[in-house]
Amino acid sequence: MSDLSVYVADYEQRHLVPISGSVETQSITMDSSTGGTSFTTATQEKRQLARYPGVERGGRRCGRLGVMAITVPTLDAEVRALADSLAGVVAALLVTRGQCTDVYTTLQRSQEFSLAAEMQWGLLPPLSLDSGRVSVAGLVQPAYEVAGQF
Repeated sequence: MSDLSVYVADYEQRHLVPISGSVETQSITMDSSTGGTSFTTATQEKRQLARYPGVERGGRRCGRLGVMAITVPTLDAEVRALADSLAGVVAALLVTRGQCTDVYTTLQRSQEFSLAAEMQWGLLPPLSLDSGRVSVAGLVQPAYEVAGQF
C-alpha cells in the first residue's frame, strides 16, 4: 500500500477535505468523485481503493468520518481486508486525537458556526448508523446556524 490520503467530510457533506500529511492536498466533491461514492455508499471503490473510515462499536460501523484512499499493486480479498483494518485504525486515531485538538473540526468547516450551532453539533450523535441489517443517515441543514420552523 502506498500514497495514503485521508479525507474528512465537511459539515454540509458536500466535500471531502484531506487531513494534514495526506498525499493529496485538494478537496474533492461528494457528487462527482470515487471518494464521494465510497463515502455515500459505504463501500470500497476500485480506482484507488477508497474506503471509508468509520467509528466501530461492538463490531458494527456506527459513524462515517470520511474516506481513506490508498494505491495498491494488486487488489484481492486479502488486500481489501487489510484496507478495512487500516481504515479502522485511522478512524480510531481520528476520534481519539479529535478529542484533544480542534484541527479536524476546523478542516470540516467552510465557515464559522453560530454559538447555537456550535452547541447543537456538540450534542448530536453521529449522523449515520450501520447495524449490519439497517443503515440510517441524517443531515443537519443549515449546518452553520440553528434555524427552522415549527
